[in-house]
Amino acid sequence: MLDIRKQRQIDIFIQRRISIIRDESHLGNPTLQFICHKIITETLLDINNKNKVLDLGCFQGKYSYWLADRFKTEVIGIDILEPEINDAFLHREKKVKFCVADIEVLPFKPELFDFTFCFDVLEHITNKNKSLKDICRVLKDKGKLLIHMPVIDNYLSFSYFLELSFPKTTKSINERLGHFSENFLTLRQLVDLLINSGFKCDKIIYTDAFFVPMVDFLVGLLGAKVKKIFLVNNVNKSKLIWFFSFKRIYSLILIQILRPLIYIDMLLSKLGIKSGVYIIATKSK
Repeated sequence: MLDIRKQRQIDIFIQRRISIIRDESHLGNPTLQFICHKIITETLLDINNKNKVLDLGCFQGKYSYWLADRFKTEVIGIDILEPEINDAFLHREKKVKFCVADIEVLPFKPELFDFTFCFDVLEHITNKNKSLKDICRVLKDKGKLLIHMPVIDNYLSFSYFLELSFPKTTKSINERLGHFSENFLTLRQLVDLLINSGFKCDKIIYTDAFFVPMVDFLVGLLGAKVKKIFLVNNVNKSKLIWFFSFKRIYSLILIQILRPLIYIDMLLSKLGIKSGVYIIATKSK
């Protein structure tokens, strides 16, 4: 039986799924983050076609499919949300498998995977220690874990100024996304948790310094306004289909314009400005 806090996270994502225009699928965040994830993965990890890869919190499998296609390797994606896994199966390929599973109790035998990815998942989990220990269990000796997670020691970042200027609005937005303050950590706390769970931190990369989260926020506001217009005016199905087609084209154009902002943010991150981190960790025990 799921505990109350875990069920709360599931309810939030299910509610976002049945919304006419998902908050999660607005025009900015997923595409920008996906590019960031790809850059980090291609630059820092040596994955080959003999490796076995686990994608934790895979949602609809977009990153899982990219990993399988890019590295010609076997990938398993898991998520606790059954509707998202069902959607992932619609684009099924031989090298990608999906299953509904809880990150705290992974349904795999020990030392099965060479690489494990955990992007934007840990901030939704209460029992991080249990989850990380089970991730360590299913990794092979010297296996790699790549994490992306927001952190609360985000001084001088866009998120920092946003929280400082509009604390109530920021809290409300975070809670709609399933981001509750009790689940967040400082970078130091996250590193200590990884070490205590059987990992050695190889590399820490600051991310989400200013421009990427700023665009994410502004486009999210635009998406909310459009959503309100559609709901108020009871938009018919044909117009809704038109909107989603436009949104897809707009996203492709937007990402080409905004791609340089990712690299500007990377430069700012070198000065210590961050609202999130990538951590590459190796199983040490």
